[in-house]
Parts: sequence; C-alpha cells; structure tokens
Amino acid sequence: MIPVRRLSVSLPLVLLAGSLSQRTPADAARELIAADRAFAAEGAKGDLVTSLARTFARDIVLPDRANSGFARGRDAAVALLRRDTLAARSRLTWTPIRAGVSADAMHGFTYGYTTLTRPDGSVVPGKYVAYWEREEGAWRISVYRRVGRPAGDVSLDERPAALPPRLVAPVRDAPSHTRLVEELAEAERAFSREASGGPTIGAAFAKYGDPTAANVGNGAPFTFGADSIGAAVQATTDADSRITWAPDETRVASSGDVGVTIGIILIEPRAPAATPAPPLRLPYFTIWRRDGVTRPWRYIAE
Repeated sequence: MIPVRRLSVSLPLVLLAGSLSQRTPADAARELIAADRAFAAEGAKGDLVTSLARTFARDIVLPDRANSGFARGRDAAVALLRRDTLAARSRLTWTPIRAGVSADAMHGFTYGYTTLTRPDGSVVPGKYVAYWEREEGAWRISVYRRVGRPAGDVSLDERPAALPPRLVAPVRDAPSHTRLVEELAEAERAFSREASGGPTIGAAFAKYGDPTAANVGNGAPFTFGADSIGAAVQATTDADSRITWAPDETRVASSGDVGVTIGIILIEPRAPAATPAPPLRLPYFTIWRRDGVTRPWRYIAE
C-alpha cells in the first residue's frame, strides 16, 4: 500500500513533468505573443494610460529620459505616463511582430509597432520593446520602452520566435541565480569596454548581437541583424564624444538563458571643455538571450 502522504507529494511532480513533456517552446512563445495581442485588443477600447497600466507588473521599470533615470513600480510608471497631459485622452494600439521565451517559460520579450491617436485625431507612429515576466501565473511587462518613429511602411508580419532548445521547470536557487545575474551584468560591461568609448562601438554591437537581433534605430522599421545594427550605430556615433554604459540592475530567468540589463549610458566630450559640464545621462535597457548556460550572452532586442 502506498502511503497517502507520498501520493500528495509526488502527484504534483508527476503532473508537472507531464505538463513539461507535452508543452513545447513554441507553445510558450505563442502564449506570450497571444497575451500581448490580447492586451493590445483591450487597449484599442480605452485610453493610453489605462491600456498600458493593465499590462504592467508590480515592479515595472520605464525609462524616464527627462529625469535621466527610471520610473520604478506601477504607481511611478503610471505617473510617468500621465506626465503627458494628453495621454489620458489618447488611444494606443500596437502589433507585436516577435516574441521570445526563456526555457523555464517565466521570462520573455516582445517588440513591435504602435499607433498613437491623439484627441485631435492626429496619428503618431511608434515602436515598442517589452520584457515580460510571469506574475501570479499571468504574463506582465516588467520593463518597457516606447518611442516615436518616422512615417513609413513597415512589415507587420510575425517574425520567427526566439526559442530555447527545450522547456525546463523553474528553479529557486538563490546562489545560482546570483551567479547568473552577475554573468549577464559582466557581459554588458564587457560589451561597453569593447566599444572603446565609441571608436569601435559598431564592431562591439556586431560582436555582441544575436544574428536575429532587433534595434529600435532611427528609421521607420527596426534595424535587424547584428551587423546591420553595428553599422548603423557606428554611423550615428559622434566621434567627438565618449560613450560608456553599465547595468544598475539585471533580471534573469532561472533557466539562465533570457535576461535584461537596465542602466545608464554616459555621453561626454572627448576633449576637455573650457566650461566642464556633467555627462549626458540616458536610461537604457537591453534584452539578452542564449541557447544554454554554457553559451555566450547576446543581445536580442533593444
């Protein structure tokens, strides 16, 4: 006779193993992009602030360029959105064009195109990048950026998802997680070092980017591919400025294959100025992935 206590412990593990064996990485990515689309569909019915606020995780982070930092937490993020006095009377719709998920299916990303309709009927096209985490079983955005873009045709076709080789169960191991966080933070710091303050920034972007990476860029569409991103970044970097960056916060899935770095870019003149000025501080975040914990980190969206 099998003790009842053993059954009560083992049965959830058996169910979890069965669930993992039946669910594929593609399934997890479809769930994430479906969640993003569902939020977008709801967003079309209301105002910008309400539409975005319902997507936010409790620990959401939004870049706040006006204050050279970040809005952290849902209340601060909503307050940042409301700083635009037209936001509560504007409507935001969006279309995700790519998703990616971690092997533990707890972290992921999407990016795509937005359309902002102002109260006067004017339309502002844009782009967005979102880093997602599961919160109480539901996908919520934990880091988000939205920018305007020039008018122009863009493809809304869905791009192939960024998938892990297989799904694994989430784990809670603080020492292991601390190590994963530091590995990704160091990858970001090494990325900055290889840019040499600007002269080799294009080569650094080409080296540290995934072949399928996307960069918001300055054009109507995203810039795709590490080499193209590197060339574009080098072409728009001021040779008279020194650019460095480093993460202040790093978030990583327990599977160690998807994460996000959050920090500040510093831009300062190379030559000493007659009247020294503080460096320009720009908040940024970069989404990273790799195919396994033995592989190097590569940025996938920013």
